[in-house]
Amino acid sequence: MSFKKLYIELTDKCNLNCKMCYRRSWAEKPKDMEKKVLYKIHSEVVNKKLNEIVLGGIGEPTYSPLIYDAISLFSSFNLTITTNGTLLDDKLKSLIVDNVN
Repeated sequence: MSFKKLYIELTDKCNLNCKMCYRRSWAEKPKDMEKKVLYKIHSEVVNKKLNEIVLGGIGEPTYSPLIYDAISLFSSFNLTITTNGTLLDDKLKSLIVDNVN
């Protein structure tokens, strides 16, 4: 069976600490995806006919040190970034405008 949409969670960390967020009840320490895992995912989907790749999840993807790599790696796909927008500096905004559909 093939899949058409892939969600990639670069981190489960967040730059905000909202009172209503369920992440506040976690006992485990938040983590970032390892760079080698991101590149492995890319190597496995590069030739797939995906409708969309979503960078998002529980964490804030722009808080991840891998956000620049991820946007560059997956720019040939229909790429969606789910973000709270608070970390969008000029460099990141330019990269998104140039690479995200």
